[in-house]
Amino acid sequence: MASLALELDHHRTLCKRFIEDIGPREMEDNMYTASEPFQAWFQRSERYATELGYLEELLDVSGARSRERHVIRLRYYEGLEWWQVAKAMHYSEAHVRRFHEAAIQKMEEAQRWEQMDIEDVAGA
Repeated sequence: MASLALELDHHRTLCKRFIEDIGPREMEDNMYTASEPFQAWFQRSERYATELGYLEELLDVSGARSRERHVIRLRYYEGLEWWQVAKAMHYSEAHVRRFHEAAIQKMEEAQRWEQMDIEDVAGA
């Protein structure tokens, strides 16, 4: 699960860079829709949406506390930086990172249980 969190962070950064790179001029001219970088970005965005859906499912079954869930949503759904998450939640950045780690651990456990269920069904 930690690799999923890292991948989501990486994708979030790439999306921000792409939007900064294409700039408002190209967006206004509608030139970006046919460009190869936009098509690649769009494909990554579809994969990102799928990953976010999976992340939401794991959150639902993980038993994560509400503040842990809130950190995950602010960080990955809203795309906030750590300091912004901390400010929005009225906690220190260290606390927010601890909530994040706890949520990730619970989600990893849920993922392991899910994988065991899949293996049990496949083996039956």
